[in-house]
Amino acid sequence: MASGADLLHAWLWALAAATCLQLVVGVVGIVRRDNGLVDVIWGPTIVLAGWAAAISAGHFGWRTWLILGLATAWATRLAWHIGARHRRSDTEDWRYANWREQWGALWWLRSLGQVYLLQAVLGTLVAAPLVAVGASRAVRGWWWDPWLLTLGVVVWVAGLTIEVVGDRQLARFLADKRADLTDEPFCTRGLWSRTRHPNYFGEAVLWWGIAGVSLGVPWGWIGLASAALVEILVRWVSGIPILERAWRQRDGFAEWAATTPAFFPRLTSRPRHARTEETPS
Repeated sequence: MASGADLLHAWLWALAAATCLQLVVGVVGIVRRDNGLVDVIWGPTIVLAGWAAAISAGHFGWRTWLILGLATAWATRLAWHIGARHRRSDTEDWRYANWREQWGALWWLRSLGQVYLLQAVLGTLVAAPLVAVGASRAVRGWWWDPWLLTLGVVVWVAGLTIEVVGDRQLARFLADKRADLTDEPFCTRGLWSRTRHPNYFGEAVLWWGIAGVSLGVPWGWIGLASAALVEILVRWVSGIPILERAWRQRDGFAEWAATTPAFFPRLTSRPRHARTEETPS
């Protein structure tokens, strides 16, 4: 069983590993004037924190291998996807470019703290279920634990599938835009017709799945706090709000937003009011 001291020890190692990665990439990003690199290493930061915690604890049970495997698969896919998008771009992400302009001469110092070190802390907090499992030498022994574990993996698969499908549908839409094959202002195909942010929704779902995997160990409940933090970040802090502040200035957004929810997908194939308009009076 993991004591509070064991958990704290593992978490400190997790934070140290995440901080080292962020500082190294931060120096590169500042020199290149490209803080968009921080998005590429978001997933790897979380996974590195989890691996560091498990290694510091000195043992690897099957649940540790499972949860780290799930997180590593997600992080590798996400880093590859964001990295490919970053390589295709000739300019820095507009969010970071705007911040550098606002921050003035000390932009590099604020970048180090507000962009990189903050992400190291957030990444370590999100890694909570990985840290809890990695630091634990025992399980709770609940009779329903196998069912909970299975449910967690199923939810993780569902969330990852939604995220991957959403990213691919968006990539095809953007490729069509570049080729002048569509003049639609926003992607409203497939999952994007049911939620304005299927990739963020899928990411939140898969972290609830990872939380389910962690619940069978002492301190595993902190995985629920981690999943809640991911949902808060994408829904109300750094995900949807930042994007939609820019989108509101573009034509077509109000119409899309009126029929498509921001986060939780609409289960019906068409907006309710659209079906009502087609109903004979």
